[in-house]
Amino acid sequence: MNRHTIKAILFDYDDTLVKSRESVWQAHKQTAKTYYDFELTDEMIGRHWGKPYPEMLVGVYRNLEPYDQIHQKYMAVRVNFPMKAHDESVGVLNQLLDNYTVGIVTAANRQLIELDLQRLNFPVERMALIQTADDTTVHKPDPKVFDQALKKLAKKRIKPTEVLYVGDDLSDYQAASGAGLQFVGIVRNGINPFENYQIKIINSLKKLVEIHD
Repeated sequence: MNRHTIKAILFDYDDTLVKSRESVWQAHKQTAKTYYDFELTDEMIGRHWGKPYPEMLVGVYRNLEPYDQIHQKYMAVRVNFPMKAHDESVGVLNQLLDNYTVGIVTAANRQLIELDLQRLNFPVERMALIQTADDTTVHKPDPKVFDQALKKLAKKRIKPTEVLYVGDDLSDYQAASGAGLQFVGIVRNGINPFENYQIKIINSLKKLVEIHD
């Protein structure tokens, strides 16, 4: 990572900015138990985690119903499991926005992410872009997932090599590096998928503030 060339910082969402495993996974388990009468395990969720939201949802619930019906039932349950931000996320983004163009590129559902971001007081109005699973047919680890975001950043005269992407999964790294972006991996919940790779890793977003300091 070359901090002197960074002009924009883009973030993954789930488990990077927010505690998805803590709230979303519990909501999925309750949905499976309430509506489909089966016990959903971490292993079963993990098998589909990180996929585009519609694909993930249908996979987790074994194609028992069409996506729209599963989504409706999941949404009815999820309100009882509100998303929580990682302690430093909102403060760090506010600090970074004073010096960088900031955005989010995620495979999460737009309806869900917008509700979460507003409720958790993320500085949405100041962000340059929020790209979700609803905005593209391409998804990580395919580098083309960044095409839309990079077009928007190009209008600000920001090149791919001047963009830093922050994520918690190997697919984040594969997509970012393939698109020519710089990358930093964040290790959450003691899970480090980057240990066999020469990748810069951090355990708190506060480390990103030091890029400018």
